[in-house]
Amino acid sequence: TIPLEEAVGTIQGVKKISSYSREGSSLVLMEFNWGTDMDVSALNIREKIDQVKGFLPDDASDPIVIKFDPSLMPILVLGMDSEEKDLQKLQEYAEDILKPRLERMEEVASVTINGGLDREILVSIDNEKLRSNQLSFAQVTAALAGENVNLPAGTLKEGTINFLIRTLGRFESIQDIEEILISNIRGNIIYLGDIAKVEDTFRERTSITYVNGKPGIMVSLQKESGKNTVTVARRVFKELETIKKLLPGDISITPVFDSSDFIKKTIS
Repeated sequence: TIPLEEAVGTIQGVKKISSYSREGSSLVLMEFNWGTDMDVSALNIREKIDQVKGFLPDDASDPIVIKFDPSLMPILVLGMDSEEKDLQKLQEYAEDILKPRLERMEEVASVTINGGLDREILVSIDNEKLRSNQLSFAQVTAALAGENVNLPAGTLKEGTINFLIRTLGRFESIQDIEEILISNIRGNIIYLGDIAKVEDTFRERTSITYVNGKPGIMVSLQKESGKNTVTVARRVFKELETIKKLLPGDISITPVFDSSDFIKKTIS
């Protein structure tokens, strides 16, 4: 990476350059002074790279330039865990209390919840029952669409068509979904429950979050553009003191990442 570092190091506004290499790849990180025009800098970087590409290994691919804006990162990441509540309950408290209270703050742009259990309704349609009742999968999905049910495409597996209902709408129970009318031809009434098994379940988890050594929830906050990070973080922590009084005593909220802390240390 030395030819690259020496070339881009002459670009105006560069504050710091660091590089990391391992077998098969290298990464060069460039930090710029505040106020630097990054669009112009990106063009300058590409020009410098073109000038030194001939000095790179013959089998090296062309370097890729990626702009990273720290302002797009969450300013705060909070961990939420409990000694007594399971992940489903934690998710409910995070979505019903924590997220709405934080998002109503004018300085907060968005709040994202990760690590919990997302409820889904699994509908497994028996392919044989479809055929015996002279029905098609398209008829079933059309009937569900008529009930304002939002669902992704179905998948066929061992004679059973499985799909997930991710928008429950007006449905309050599994029985409500089972009683969706699929067909009524010459008095032959067929409900969804007659041809399918409906289960209240959770979306398959692709990652597990631990907070204080226990399964928990991660809550990420992004601030509104132009707002001061330190000020926003201070007001969020103040709001959290009020929110904690609305939650059961066994639920803990712990700062996992606080960018304002880094800024304050830098200033001091």
